[in-house]
Amino acid sequence: MVAAAAAAGLVLAGCGGDDEKTTSTAAAPAATTETAAKAPAPTKPDGLEPIARRCSVGKLRAENPDIVPAALRPPKTRVMTAQQASDGYTATLLYDKSVNQIYALLRDQVQSAGYSVVDGESEGFEAELAIQNSSGRTELRISALRDCPQYSRATVRTESAEG
Repeated sequence: MVAAAAAAGLVLAGCGGDDEKTTSTAAAPAATTETAAKAPAPTKPDGLEPIARRCSVGKLRAENPDIVPAALRPPKTRVMTAQQASDGYTATLLYDKSVNQIYALLRDQVQSAGYSVVDGESEGFEAELAIQNSSGRTELRISALRDCPQYSRATVRTESAEG
């Protein structure tokens, strides 16, 4: 009996985290008819939890982040929403970099991945980047987070080459 209690204690000890607030939210939500058929949203820490908490952007994470090409997801990027559409996809991304930093990084990354930059400009607090490849055109609107301007968010919209 003592061994069983000790084993249970070890299991519980392994479930804790450094932040007391996150330990109480570790339970998975109950499956509904809508969510039961879908893959669950990523739950592993992505390193952006402190930014999401401090900057009031919420805990939203897309169930299907791989809709967004890797060229638009440098390390420390959270895909908050992603939806496939008949003519492409839409997404919202959270970056751990300022508007100017992520704009420069994305310009380099997309060109290395075979996209051509059609248009783009950065004004420091917001930026726009339009890119294209054989699959179609993608437009990003990047803006500084209101509560934390050293970080940024992008809305992404694509249209397939046929659309």
